Order: sequence, then C-alpha cells, then structure tokens
Amino acid sequence: MTDMESKTRLVSTLRLLIPRLRLLQKKDTASSVVQRRELSQLLSEGRDASARIRVENVIATDTAVEVMEMVELYCELLLARAHSVWVGCLLRHRAP
Repeated sequence: MTDMESKTRLVSTLRLLIPRLRLLQKKDTASSVVQRRELSQLLSEGRDASARIRVENVIATDTAVEVMEMVELYCELLLARAHSVWVGCLLRHRAP
C-alpha cells in the first residue's frame, strides 16, 4: 500500500467514524435520560433496592458517552493532522 493510499484510507475511515460516534452518543444519552426517569419513579415508589441496581447502568452509560466524546475529539485531531503528517512523510522520503 502506498503512502497516498494509506492517507486516503485513514481520512475516509475517520470521516466515517466521527458521525457514527456522534450517533452512538445521542442514542446512549437518550437511553440515559429514560433510565433516569425510571430511577426517579422507582425512588418515588420506595423501591430503593431496584433503583440502586439500575443506577449502575446509568453510571456505566454516562461513562461510555464520555469516552466516546474523547475518542471523537481524538479522531477529529487525527483528521486535522493527517495531511501534515502525510506531507512530512513525503519530505522525509524525498530527502537525499
């Protein structure tokens, strides 16, 4: 695989990945909102034991969304710098 093919593959993969991450974040955030409403209802009914079990799922979902946000930012950084990295590689290969 040539350098140009590698750069093209990297850029296209990142461009597909970023919207997918955003979609998953929205989906998980919506799920978390629903779970929080259910938790509120469980607590108002006095079902504390069930609420404690479900709160772990809410925390795990929130953590996953935060991780996806970090990965998204890192992918955007890679996408922004892909061109300069590729140019740097070309200059190193052409140098005598």
